[in-house]
Amino acid sequence: MEQEKETDLVIMAALNSTYKSKHKPLKEGQSHYHQGYYTPTRHPEKCLSLGQNIYRSSWEMKFFDWCDRCDSVVRWAAEPISIPYLSPTANFDYCIKNHLDPKNSLFWKKQNYNVDVWIELSKKDGSGVRKIFIEIKPYAQTVQPVPPKPDAKLKEFKAYNRDAMTYLTNQAKWEAATKYFNERGCEFIVVTEHTLKKLGIL
Repeated sequence: MEQEKETDLVIMAALNSTYKSKHKPLKEGQSHYHQGYYTPTRHPEKCLSLGQNIYRSSWEMKFFDWCDRCDSVVRWAAEPISIPYLSPTANFDYCIKNHLDPKNSLFWKKQNYNVDVWIELSKKDGSGVRKIFIEIKPYAQTVQPVPPKPDAKLKEFKAYNRDAMTYLTNQAKWEAATKYFNERGCEFIVVTEHTLKKLGIL
């Protein structure tokens, strides 16, 4: 069973290439985030997604560089796997239009979630490695947004609705990922700017 899990991990870390071929980095001006391809220079042999390391923010690029430089990282891969989850927001407008309850999971839409990074990290006691799948997100997207006051401006309500949809989507993704990876003997964590600062990445 352990051998099957290991083989499964290597295969899925080997590259999620279909998704990457259809979702290439956006050019400058097409996104608010800095995007591109990262090439490891210190330890390219550790990278299983060599040539396909797409970063979709400057934080991801810096984290990839940390993976390349950190001696404790045994292996790593960018966007290694796509897992299914039920989105509570994808059919929201459809539900409202047809007088359906958007909170009812029967009306949620099945979509795929592409995790940012996978790393194998050496345990400090030398007893093996931790297999960790990582999502890199701003801390603000990990906490439930606070509704605006009744007399707030329209743009504040629009911003709240956008942030609430993002939060609900993220929670659904992360719940599915935690279950999926825990069943396979791995960990799933969300890394924010606070973690990146502690690691000296930012």
